Amino acid sequence: MRIYSQNWKYLFVFFLILWFVVNIIQAIFTEIINDEAYYIMYGKNLAWGYFDHPPVVGLMAFVSNLFFDGNLSVRFMSVVLQVLTIIIIWKMLDEKQPDSRKVVVFFIIIASMAMFTICGFTTTPDTPLLFFTALFLLF
Repeated sequence: MRIYSQNWKYLFVFFLILWFVVNIIQAIFTEIINDEAYYIMYGKNLAWGYFDHPPVVGLMAFVSNLFFDGNLSVRFMSVVLQVLTIIIIWKMLDEKQPDSRKVVVFFIIIASMAMFTICGFTTTPDTPLLFFTALFLLF
């Protein structure tokens, strides 16, 4: 029984890594949209707030730009926050006896939600909003 109860952890980590890799590939090969180009400018001119967006989007672009060039220079932190959001939501489930089937169903539900799929690789104000909302609900 102990071996079976540990399998779900490996499956969960496998799906997280797969989710991360797929979103990185999408982030690299999907063209930057107009709003994301706007957020690059936020990242280059950090401020506490902007006319129409909160400052976290600019901070995300700034941090992403420290590590990467190209499309990932604005999208990397979105991919990272997406994975962290999924981990937080899983922790909120508070399963006493998780198993591999529950992990598969969890990721099927997550993958079917438009907000998780789109915000997984594009930079929008919704990405940090989902992350911090999940973090708030966890505590």
